[in-house]
Amino acid sequence: MSDEKELGVINTIQKFLDEVGTHSFTRDEIFGVLVQTFPDHERPLAMMATVKTQIPGKMSRERGYSFRNVGERFIVIPPKRG
Repeated sequence: MSDEKELGVINTIQKFLDEVGTHSFTRDEIFGVLVQTFPDHERPLAMMATVKTQIPGKMSRERGYSFRNVGERFIVIPPKRG
């Protein structure tokens, strides 16, 4: 099993946020990563619901990320760690 599959959906979203840097992104782009990472997921649309819940909501409240909206795109400001 690959490391990404062991991460799970929410941690894969967090990994995406950590790797995106200062580039803007859409929820659809995150969904695309999830579909590629979890091609056998029984309910792919449930993953989109998770993306909508996590971005910007829960990732802000529970994991310390900040988001700036640029139209339908987001720019992430990662939490301060360390």
